[in-house]
Amino acid sequence: MYYLSGNQEYANAALPRSPDLSLNMLKIVQRMQLEQSQLKTLQQKMQEQTCCIMLACAVGTTADQSDKAQQTEKLRDGFVTYLQQKQAAGIVNVNDNPTIHFTVHVFPPCDFSREFLSSRCDPTMVGMINRTPHLLVVIAPA
Repeated sequence: MYYLSGNQEYANAALPRSPDLSLNMLKIVQRMQLEQSQLKTLQQKMQEQTCCIMLACAVGTTADQSDKAQQTEKLRDGFVTYLQQKQAAGIVNVNDNPTIHFTVHVFPPCDFSREFLSSRCDPTMVGMINRTPHLLVVIAPA
Protein backbone atom coordinates (compact mmCIF):
# COMPACT_ATOMS: atom_id res chain seq x y z
CA MET A 1 0.00 0.00 0.00
CA TYR A 2 1.07 3.55 -0.68
CA TYR A 3 0.55 6.39 1.77
CA LEU A 4 -1.40 9.33 0.30
CA SER A 5 -2.32 11.62 3.20
CA GLY A 6 -3.37 11.94 6.83
CA ASN A 7 -2.00 10.48 10.03
CA GLN A 8 0.47 7.68 9.25
CA GLU A 9 0.36 6.51 12.88
CA TYR A 10 -3.17 5.26 12.25
CA ALA A 11 -1.84 2.90 9.59
CA ASN A 12 0.89 1.67 11.92
CA ALA A 13 -1.64 1.01 14.68
CA ALA A 14 -4.47 -0.41 12.55
CA LEU A 15 -2.33 -2.57 10.26
CA PRO A 16 -0.20 -4.44 12.80
CA ARG A 17 2.73 -6.49 11.60
CA SER A 18 3.56 -9.97 12.75
CA PRO A 19 7.10 -10.77 13.99
CA ASP A 20 8.26 -11.81 10.50
CA LEU A 21 7.29 -8.26 9.28
CA SER A 22 4.45 -9.46 7.10
CA LEU A 23 1.07 -7.77 7.46
CA ASN A 24 -1.63 -9.58 9.35
CA MET A 25 -4.80 -10.40 7.45
CA LEU A 26 -7.74 -8.03 7.71
CA LYS A 27 -11.21 -9.42 7.15
CA ILE A 28 -13.96 -7.33 5.59
CA VAL A 29 -16.97 -7.94 7.83
CA GLN A 30 -19.47 -5.35 6.56
CA ARG A 31 -20.30 -3.30 3.51
CA MET A 32 -21.17 0.38 3.37
CA GLN A 33 -23.30 1.59 0.49
CA LEU A 34 -21.67 4.27 -1.65
CA GLU A 35 -24.34 6.86 -0.90
CA GLN A 36 -23.73 10.47 0.11
CA SER A 37 -25.47 10.02 3.47
CA GLN A 38 -23.12 7.14 4.29
CA LEU A 39 -19.99 9.00 3.14
CA LYS A 40 -20.58 12.36 4.84
CA THR A 41 -18.84 11.64 8.18
CA LEU A 42 -15.91 9.95 6.48
CA GLN A 43 -15.48 12.88 4.08
CA GLN A 44 -15.31 15.24 7.06
CA LYS A 45 -12.58 13.12 8.68
CA MET A 46 -10.69 13.11 5.39
CA GLN A 47 -10.87 16.91 5.11
CA GLU A 48 -9.77 17.35 8.73
CA GLN A 49 -6.90 14.87 8.26
CA THR A 50 -8.21 12.76 11.18
CA CYS A 51 -7.61 9.57 9.24
CA CYS A 52 -4.95 7.90 7.10
CA ILE A 53 -5.55 7.45 3.39
CA MET A 54 -3.67 4.85 1.39
CA LEU A 55 -3.77 3.29 -2.06
CA ALA A 56 -3.65 -0.49 -2.45
CA CYS A 57 -2.52 -1.90 -5.76
CA ALA A 58 -0.50 -4.86 -7.02
CA VAL A 59 3.25 -4.35 -6.93
CA GLY A 60 4.74 -7.82 -7.43
CA THR A 61 7.79 -9.26 -5.75
CA THR A 62 9.51 -11.10 -8.59
CA ALA A 63 11.59 -9.75 -11.45
CA ASP A 64 9.54 -11.56 -14.11
CA GLN A 65 6.32 -9.78 -13.12
CA SER A 66 4.39 -13.07 -12.80
CA ASP A 67 3.72 -12.26 -9.15
CA LYS A 68 2.36 -8.82 -10.09
CA ALA A 69 0.01 -10.39 -12.65
CA GLN A 70 -1.25 -12.85 -10.04
CA GLN A 71 -1.70 -10.07 -7.45
CA THR A 72 -3.54 -7.92 -10.02
CA GLU A 73 -5.92 -10.76 -10.85
CA LYS A 74 -6.65 -11.52 -7.17
CA LEU A 75 -7.17 -7.84 -6.36
CA ARG A 76 -9.49 -7.32 -9.33
CA ASP A 77 -11.46 -10.57 -9.00
CA GLY A 78 -11.49 -10.87 -5.23
CA PHE A 79 -12.12 -7.30 -4.16
CA VAL A 80 -12.59 -4.67 -6.86
CA THR A 81 -15.21 -6.45 -8.96
CA TYR A 82 -17.13 -7.71 -5.92
CA LEU A 83 -17.30 -4.28 -4.25
CA GLN A 84 -18.20 -2.57 -7.53
CA GLN A 85 -21.02 -5.05 -8.15
CA LYS A 86 -22.37 -4.40 -4.66
CA GLN A 87 -21.83 -0.63 -5.07
CA ALA A 88 -20.22 -0.64 -1.66
CA ALA A 89 -17.06 -0.13 0.33
CA GLY A 90 -15.74 -2.90 2.54
CA ILE A 91 -15.56 -2.26 6.28
CA VAL A 92 -12.97 -3.77 8.64
CA ASN A 93 -13.15 -3.19 12.39
CA VAL A 94 -9.72 -3.32 14.04
CA ASN A 95 -9.80 -3.74 17.80
CA ASP A 96 -6.23 -5.00 18.37
CA ASN A 97 -5.02 -1.78 19.97
CA PRO A 98 -6.08 -1.53 23.64
CA THR A 99 -6.28 2.29 23.63
CA ILE A 100 -7.98 3.04 20.30
CA HIS A 101 -10.14 1.13 17.83
CA PHE A 102 -10.09 1.73 14.09
CA THR A 103 -12.43 1.35 11.16
CA VAL A 104 -10.81 0.59 7.82
CA HIS A 105 -12.89 1.56 4.79
CA VAL A 106 -11.91 -0.17 1.53
CA PHE A 107 -13.22 1.58 -1.61
CA PRO A 108 -13.15 0.13 -5.12
CA PRO A 109 -12.74 2.53 -8.04
CA CYS A 110 -15.91 4.66 -7.84
CA ASP A 111 -16.93 8.32 -8.01
CA PHE A 112 -15.88 8.84 -4.37
CA SER A 113 -12.38 7.42 -4.81
CA ARG A 114 -11.85 9.03 -8.23
CA GLU A 115 -12.81 12.47 -6.87
CA PHE A 116 -10.39 12.09 -3.98
CA LEU A 117 -7.51 10.91 -6.19
CA SER A 118 -8.17 13.67 -8.75
CA SER A 119 -8.05 16.31 -6.02
CA ARG A 120 -4.79 15.04 -4.47
CA CYS A 121 -2.70 13.47 -7.22
CA ASP A 122 -1.05 14.55 -10.44
CA PRO A 123 -3.35 13.95 -13.45
CA THR A 124 -0.77 11.64 -15.08
CA MET A 125 -0.62 9.55 -11.92
CA VAL A 126 -4.43 9.44 -11.69
CA GLY A 127 -4.54 8.15 -15.27
CA MET A 128 -2.06 5.39 -14.45
CA ILE A 129 -3.96 4.45 -11.27
CA ASN A 130 -7.28 4.30 -13.13
CA ARG A 131 -5.85 1.81 -15.64
CA THR A 132 -5.05 -0.76 -12.94
CA PRO A 133 -7.14 -2.47 -10.26
CA HIS A 134 -6.78 -0.59 -6.99
CA LEU A 135 -8.48 0.17 -3.70
CA LEU A 136 -8.61 3.42 -1.77
CA VAL A 137 -8.12 2.59 1.93
CA VAL A 138 -9.23 5.03 4.62
CA ILE A 139 -8.25 4.24 8.22
CA ALA A 140 -10.04 6.24 10.92
CA PRO A 141 -10.54 5.97 14.67
CA ALA A 142 -13.85 4.25 15.38
